[in-house]
Amino acid sequence: MAELNTARRRVRSTTGWKITAADETAIAQLPEHAWESSLKQDGTLHEDDHSAVAELTGPSRREG
Repeated sequence: MAELNTARRRVRSTTGWKITAADETAIAQLPEHAWESSLKQDGTLHEDDHSAVAELTGPSRREG
């Protein structure tokens, strides 16, 4: 998708899904150092303790 970017247009994508009990458990088990500050739409960091992101990888099977 990055090749769709131009000087006047930036293309982004997001994916979402229903969080299951197994997802909640996996998220709760992430260590503190896995979390990083999230970004606002203008690219600056959120300065609060309630906006963070972490990458959770591994097998996550979804129907459909």
